[in-house]
Amino acid sequence: MKTSEIIIFGKSDFALVLKEYLIRDGYNFYGFAVTDTFYDNSYENGEMIIKESELHRHREKTILIAVGFSSLNSNRERIYKNLKQQGFIIGNYISKYAIVWPQSINGDNIIILDNCIIEPFVRIHSNTVLWCSVNISHHSIVSENCFIAPRANIAGNVFIGYNCFLGINSTIFDHIKIGNNTLIGGGVTIYKDIENNMIIRK
Repeated sequence: MKTSEIIIFGKSDFALVLKEYLIRDGYNFYGFAVTDTFYDNSYENGEMIIKESELHRHREKTILIAVGFSSLNSNRERIYKNLKQQGFIIGNYISKYAIVWPQSINGDNIIILDNCIIEPFVRIHSNTVLWCSVNISHHSIVSENCFIAPRANIAGNVFIGYNCFLGINSTIFDHIKIGNNTLIGGGVTIYKDIENNMIIRK
């Protein structure tokens, strides 16, 4: 992917941060893309902004979707599915300072930032974001459309369902199942299985 030009879909702080990571790691950043609704023909550093309706002119480029966890990642999921259905090339970004077993990457638009440690036999599925210093132990599974915040710790043999959010410094003990569409707040420790559609806070 380093040899192809990369478009970041999004214009939030997440998109700006991802751009800096890409440039630092030697990737060829091309510009940003946004939905037509958010297009305003301007950006603080003058980078190219592409309307979603005009992305077809850039099909040879690789897209990374840098949209956050609002609505339990459903906004990022919608954009991801739309671009996939249209046949766009969607890549992955793994920081050069992350330790990730290659077999752990199962899909695309997987974004893993600095100092994450992903042990052998872990499976990370498409459209999932791991912010800095996330630790995921052996034989755990992270399903599609998840966002895991900094310093979250996931023990071995954990299953995390789709469209989940794990907050800063959250901890999931081993052999736990986290249901779909679940929000686990910052600093929360999970000792037992969590059903679908739950919000767990301190």
